[in-house]
Amino acid sequence: MNLKNIVFIACFLANSLTLFAQTFWTGEPVLGLFEKPEKVEWVKYYKGRFDDMNDVVITLAGEGKNIKGEMQYLRSKTTFYLVGEVKKNKLILQEYDPEGLITGYFKGEYTEWGIRGEWQNVDNNLGSKLRVEEVKNRVEVPSYCGDNKWVRTYTGNIGKDKAKMILQKNGAGKIIGSFIFLNKTNTRKIKGYSDTFDNYYLTIKDEMNRPQGKLEGIFDDKNKFNANYIKTNGKEFTCTFHPNADLSVGCQEYADYATSYDVLYPKTRNEAFNQWIEETMVKWNGKCKKYMNELVSMRQTPVPSMRQMLRAHAWTDIDVYNEDLISGQMYFSSSWTKNPTSQNLNFNLKSGKEILSKDIFKSDFDYVVYAKKYMKNRMLQHAYAEDVKFVEWMNTQQFEAFNFRSEGIYFATDFHPLYGRQSVTIPYKKLKDFFVKNDIIQNFLKGKY
Repeated sequence: MNLKNIVFIACFLANSLTLFAQTFWTGEPVLGLFEKPEKVEWVKYYKGRFDDMNDVVITLAGEGKNIKGEMQYLRSKTTFYLVGEVKKNKLILQEYDPEGLITGYFKGEYTEWGIRGEWQNVDNNLGSKLRVEEVKNRVEVPSYCGDNKWVRTYTGNIGKDKAKMILQKNGAGKIIGSFIFLNKTNTRKIKGYSDTFDNYYLTIKDEMNRPQGKLEGIFDDKNKFNANYIKTNGKEFTCTFHPNADLSVGCQEYADYATSYDVLYPKTRNEAFNQWIEETMVKWNGKCKKYMNELVSMRQTPVPSMRQMLRAHAWTDIDVYNEDLISGQMYFSSSWTKNPTSQNLNFNLKSGKEILSKDIFKSDFDYVVYAKKYMKNRMLQHAYAEDVKFVEWMNTQQFEAFNFRSEGIYFATDFHPLYGRQSVTIPYKKLKDFFVKNDIIQNFLKGKY
């Protein structure tokens, strides 16, 4: 092949590639954000979630260090525009609504798999984590928000002590659960989180909210939890927790300009339970959506001060799960209510029915009065024991929230903005004379659970 032909082919290929790039980008809407679209150097697509719940897609285009693009909530199709710049691997963007008003800010960084960062509203009093991964083409269909959430039961040893725990992974890598040493018979609560590298950091506290220890570790490919248990005195134990049961999680999410909600709940192989808890969550969710829609409809066009103004969340916290029973609390929180609320989650998986107070306590036994009296006897140990207002508030509480634990019945107050939720767990043996005949109670008394 002579030199003339080589030069011709090279020019043809170069022109073809340029034509291909121009054709590819010409059909991309974000190019309309630039004064000179022909100078755009690249276009990239991302998919991900706000707080690991609300699905979004992002398209970014770059001209030098300047970046422009758009972000869309996949379920509502609500779209915002992004303008900013990139310095090395750092990204700073302003978020605009279709009216051209600034609605928020995003600061993040490029990683090996995509972009991670923090979003804030214009008043800097509300924020969310945003994680997106780069994809080849724009995604149009939302994913299932429960696909990386779970509820698992575990058993293991810490030193010579046998222990069991229930862990639940919620959105944004948050972990909640319960923990108990089988020879010490008092359930403790777990809260924690996972980092970018899937390391888990869990704090264990007792019923009085006093630190009892920490678990730090990782899950392997068989869901075993390999960790270090760190006592409050600093002594460490290496331990491995083995999974016994693994529950999937039901999930619902939605977000638009002014509103967002998400609902998480466990799903078992028991159809009666699944139907019961889903109906409970859907009913609450429906009330939230109705309230949100009525408030938003008062303005035909939303304004930046309304960005993510209305938020609602529902989740569960499980203390007991076995082949006969699932027990814990369902929690509900919204930006327009003063405090969270809860509902008992006590379900007999064999009978397929919710367990009510009348199913476990004799009709002449007032468990509210008994729980309040039991709590008063523990008040001397409480951090707020000398707080007169705390004592007055406690006297007004009904302790109607209850569920099963390994060692006894858990009773709790409503939520208080300062004092939180106060609770007491009364051993089954102390309540023995007040129970009706019930197979589940008998199994707890006999230590089968």
